[in-house]
Amino acid sequence: MSLSMLKYVVVFLLLSIYQYKFISMDKPLKSRRMCLAFVISLIFAFVSVRGEFSYQVSPGVRSETRSPESMILQPPNEDDDQDWMDSMQKTPWSYLQVLRQEERCSEKNLLACSTDCDHYKIHRKHGCCECFCSKNYLLVGSTECHRASWSIWSRWSECIKTKWGGLQTRERICKSRGREAAGSCAGRGSMSRTCSSVTEEFRIRKNVRHLTNEDTHDLIQAMTKFKKDKSKKGYMNIASWHGWPGRCPWYKMYKDHEDGHCSWHHHPLFLPWHRMIIVQFELGLQRYLKNKTLGIPFWDWTEKALDIPYLIRLPEIYDPILKKYVHNPFHGSFIPGTNHTYTRRRIWYPGVLMDNFFQRATTRALLSHDYSHFDRIISSYSHDQIHNCFCYKAPRITDPKNWCDYGMLATAFSAFDPTFLLHHSAMDRTFAMRRHLEKNARVSDWTSSRVTSQFLAVSVNISNPKKHSFEWPLAPFCNKSMNPETTTSKNKVWTLHRSYYNEQIFGYKYADFNLGKYSWRDLNMDFKYNNLKRKFWMDEILETKLGNLGKNFCDHPVFDKSSSCYFSC
Repeated sequence: MSLSMLKYVVVFLLLSIYQYKFISMDKPLKSRRMCLAFVISLIFAFVSVRGEFSYQVSPGVRSETRSPESMILQPPNEDDDQDWMDSMQKTPWSYLQVLRQEERCSEKNLLACSTDCDHYKIHRKHGCCECFCSKNYLLVGSTECHRASWSIWSRWSECIKTKWGGLQTRERICKSRGREAAGSCAGRGSMSRTCSSVTEEFRIRKNVRHLTNEDTHDLIQAMTKFKKDKSKKGYMNIASWHGWPGRCPWYKMYKDHEDGHCSWHHHPLFLPWHRMIIVQFELGLQRYLKNKTLGIPFWDWTEKALDIPYLIRLPEIYDPILKKYVHNPFHGSFIPGTNHTYTRRRIWYPGVLMDNFFQRATTRALLSHDYSHFDRIISSYSHDQIHNCFCYKAPRITDPKNWCDYGMLATAFSAFDPTFLLHHSAMDRTFAMRRHLEKNARVSDWTSSRVTSQFLAVSVNISNPKKHSFEWPLAPFCNKSMNPETTTSKNKVWTLHRSYYNEQIFGYKYADFNLGKYSWRDLNMDFKYNNLKRKFWMDEILETKLGNLGKNFCDHPVFDKSSSCYFSC
């Protein structure tokens, strides 16, 4: 018996009591009224039960074909208890089962699936659900959906000018009943426009596997000179900003910054900060390049390959112009001020990109409606995986103790390995792709309320400074005594706020935005479908030309679920 049926049986009993106490003792009349009350109660109970089971829909139906009434959406083939759930949905729950279910769900901050929602209901696990609201509505409490709408546009910001043009931005805020409702409004929450002429050619960042012979020769000779540069614009000085030897001691008060390093990870500042340091490296390298339009190449790890790129693979490299093997400046570097003089690697297995893992993970990130989802996936899988695989921690007898502490695996020393440049050029490429996807779909919403409010554990606590990071100055780029490069030390370019647009004024472009064989055209189409055509935003399951991408996209047999899908290069 369902909970609704139970309610109407109670109504029947109350009506019966009413008959005995307040109606005359005319038995035929009393019996007829009792029968009528019983029939009415059964009719209401039947309608209620039918309404409960009408919420269910077929999991394979695309969302625009679904009715606007409440529903339970189930991730296809992703729930270990799917059979159990199917049997539960076919059988009405008893009153005691419902009570137990409600207790179990409340422990997980979820709702029992018998709970009514204003709009949509998403199945989670073990009979627990979560309410979702359609676009332009804000979820209030656990079940209510309140209308949301945009405020008026702000004025255009002051024009920030460089040799590659100028930039102005403006924003508006999504609100519901006078309070911010970040991420609830459909459409654009931010815009940008150019405000100054371009006076210098852009640098082009190419796929490292698509470099010409001239490009390879130019990069080898320029990098060799760049690493010998002992000035503030030299390679070693810039590399020291990331970790060793702690050039930002004022950050020691923050969690994970006890050594005073400047870089940020798993934080809203992660991609903006690393965008700045790659530009810093690129401007330093450009002084020694013959081709001034050649940028730092990117390693597209979404492509299938049998090994890591040739440019970073071995201590010696063949120079196609000189026609001989020379020292490879992209293989490793000296680390000043340590007993361990050079960066170390231990690449355990010479194969990358098995079963399109990086392609699926990166696509999953790029198509997310929520920026914090994008940041978390791109950080934990695409970013951390490459750092991890350069010194896979499988024991080897011949390795000295702490072998992996000096190289790509360690925050302190990873930037001293030139692989860092190619890897973070690719990471920055995903940041640029995200902006262009949003711009093309006209859904850009780069505002403080939208970006920082999405990150979990938002707190004003000094050890967790996420909430107020939107306008923070990124050090040491903002410090002109440490940073002599006028492009990156310019006022206000070094903030999370401006970083979203900065490739426009930092003078670089990417040769393409394809993810392996997954074309930029298809990526745009999938982004627009998941963000525009669906009746509500759901980052649980994304429907793409690569197939449905849910939470469990780490499906290669060598992946260990306890290791966050890590495997070696």
